[in-house]
Parts: sequence; structure tokens; C-alpha cells
Amino acid sequence: MIEFGLAKKLDNNTIQANVKDYDKKFIVQKSDGSTLYITRDIAALCERKKKYNFNKIVYVVDSSQREHFLKLYKIAKLLDHKILGNLSFEQFFVPFGRITNMSTRKGKVEFLNDLITEAKLVAHESMQFSKTKRELENADHVAQTIGNSHLVITDLAKPRLKDYEFSWKNIIAKDDSAYMCHYAHARLFSLIKKCQRELNLEPQIETIDLDLLNKQSELTLIQHLARFEEAIWQAYHDYEPYHVVHYLFQLVKLTNICLKENYVLNECENVAMARLLLYSCSKQVIQNAFNILGIEALDSI
Repeated sequence: MIEFGLAKKLDNNTIQANVKDYDKKFIVQKSDGSTLYITRDIAALCERKKKYNFNKIVYVVDSSQREHFLKLYKIAKLLDHKILGNLSFEQFFVPFGRITNMSTRKGKVEFLNDLITEAKLVAHESMQFSKTKRELENADHVAQTIGNSHLVITDLAKPRLKDYEFSWKNIIAKDDSAYMCHYAHARLFSLIKKCQRELNLEPQIETIDLDLLNKQSELTLIQHLARFEEAIWQAYHDYEPYHVVHYLFQLVKLTNICLKENYVLNECENVAMARLLLYSCSKQVIQNAFNILGIEALDSI
């Protein structure tokens, strides 16, 4: 940095950065020769560029670290424009908000494992009081999956920069919850298996009359299914996973409405096949959304 005119040695042997278009002065090396976070981050960024020759690098960090990464960004640009290329600061630094009240019901959390264990316990208790409660062979696995999903969905459903207070309440809520997304997927899985087993229905798009899907709720669901790639692109472009979560919530609502109004069982075969294909697509997209969010889709609940 001294060689490039980006830093100078002071009388007390400390090295101070001198960055163009950045008014605040800061130290990159102490008088005893030891380094600071910013020094090590500069070295790490240069090493990663040399080792991986990346086209793009993104730092996903707490929003309070903005000033630190602004220093890093400006220094990297001045050291060698090839390190970051045309990457803007907004593309380089992707901040997120803070979570408060992130604790077990017994007190303060120190490890992620505490939260994961608590998630399973809370989900287990909530399932026991649920009106849809029934005996499950893999109840522990279901409870753990629902608990973990609650942690993920609660976080990713919020805009990235928004601070929020975490709560264990409504872990199996009927609206906009991980539980209801799992419930919808399990319901569709059961319906499809039942139709295959009892009615020998195996919908193939080449042999189905799609014009039979003409009810308003069916058309609305089809339109929403067609927007899945748009939601993925929006999440990628904005660095905002909540686009996928909100898409998933709406998909579950529209699927439930469609299931309530448009039956498969006890319908003529052509209509049943068309609707079963639609519900198969809905189930697949729910599973795809879960996969993107890092969540295991449950087939029974």
C-alpha cells in the first residue's frame, strides 16, 4: 500500500491508510508491526483473487460493518482494478439486519445447536395440541424438520435489511408458516399417491386436455406456477430470499383454494387427470422452493 501511495508510515511507526475519496484516516499496521482486521481482509481479498480468479465476490455481513467494507472496497479498487472489476459497492457488500430475542425459552442462546434442539421441542409440543394431530411413525424427524424450517422461514421471510424480533409463537400457524407449507406438500403427496393406487391415474401432459382446467381458481394457480422462475430471478438479482418465501406462501394459499373447489376423486377421468397434473405441478414447485431454501419437504405430517 505504501508502494502504491495508499498508505504512509507515521512518526510512531504505525502505518496509516491514505485512500482517495475517503475522508476518514485509519491505521492498517500498529507500531509494533501487528495488523488489524482491515489489513487481514485486504490480504485475504488479494489472495482469493490470486487463488480463484473470481469474476465476482460478495460479502454478506451484518449491516453495522458497512464502514469497514467500504474501506476494503475502496482500497481494492485502488490497489488493482482487476480485483473487483466493474463490481459496484452495492454488489460487493450485501448487509443484513439483526435478530433480537433469539433464545430458547429457558434463557440465552450461545450455540446454534441450542436453537435447533429447542426448535424440535417447540414443534413437538405444538403438534401435540394441533387439531390435525395424528400418530406418526417418524414424529421426531417431522418435529425436527418443522422446527428447523421455522428457523429458516422466519428469517428469510423478512427483507434482508430489516431488524426483527424472533418468536417461537405460531410455529404451526395456519397462515404464512413453514408448517402450512409442509402440510400443503404432504396433502398433495397423499392425494397423488391415492390416485395412483386406487384409480391408477398417472397424468402425462401429452395425453391431457388442458382446456379442462378452466375454473378461475385453476387458472389463477397456473398463472402463479408460471411465475416461479421470476421469483427466483428476483431473489438472485436483489439478494433477497424473501421473494421465494412469499412466492411459496402464495402458492400454498392458491393450491389450498384450488383443492377445496376442484376435486380429483369422483370426477370423470379426463377432468381428474387434468387436475391431478395441476396438483402434481404444484407439489413439485413447492418442493423446488423448499430445495432452494435448504429445507427438506415432508411427505407426511
